[in-house]
Amino acid sequence: MINFYLSILDFFMELFYNQSPGEVLDQLQTDKQQGLSAAEARKRLDEYGANSLSTKGSKSFLKMFVAQF
Repeated sequence: MINFYLSILDFFMELFYNQSPGEVLDQLQTDKQQGLSAAEARKRLDEYGANSLSTKGSKSFLKMFVAQF
């Protein structure tokens, strides 16, 4: 059981908001002053896709509210 809690602790310690800015920059392999090069940005865009939210299929607040009754 102790190993489980240590695994959870390790997980949360690795989250970006628990790290210094320098540690985050190192993990993301980017530079504080210059950011990503155009080539690296293109590579990451191809690998991970655009940073956008999908609105397809989302319900309106009114529909969600009415569905509760």
